[in-house]
Formats: sequence, structure tokens, C-alpha cells
Amino acid sequence: MTADGSGTVELAGAASTDSRSVIESCEGLKPGDRIEARRGGTLYFSGRITELMPQFDLFWATDDQGERRIVEFQEYSVSRVHSDDVAAGVLQRQLL
Repeated sequence: MTADGSGTVELAGAASTDSRSVIESCEGLKPGDRIEARRGGTLYFSGRITELMPQFDLFWATDDQGERRIVEFQEYSVSRVHSDDVAAGVLQRQLL
């Protein structure tokens, strides 16, 4: 795992959104869904949705440390993360 000083964390070997379906709007999402927000293949945020704001094409989510972020679909490539993907990511980080 590397940090570039801008608050962005890049996970070495993290799964790309190519293996997951990209979500382009709030439709189909619900509070509690685990998501990843990427830009240019770099993971910027991972967490659970807390509030949807479809009228603004964005949502709020909280990461595992409790940090709350706003995620806009115009800024990020968003994908839903399934529980087996989360478990694999935790194991991968433990091995690094």
C-alpha cells in the first residue's frame, strides 16, 4: 500500500473495476452497499453507502475508520464490492 501525500491511497495489486460492474447512477444502490470509488484506476475511497442523493447524482459513504465522504458519479468510477471481494482484499493487505 502506498500513499502519495494527497489523501489518495493506492493498493498494490488491488482488483480493478474491470472485474466488477461499474455503476453510473444512484439507481440500484441502497444504504449499506459497499462500494469502491476509483479515478484512472487508482482507488480513492472504499466504504459503505450511508445516504443517497439521486437528484444531485451523488451519495455519501463511510469507510471502515469512520471517515465520511461524498462521492459524485461525474468524478469517480464507482463499483459495488461483494463480501467475497472484501474478504480477499483484507487477506491480500495482511500478506503485504
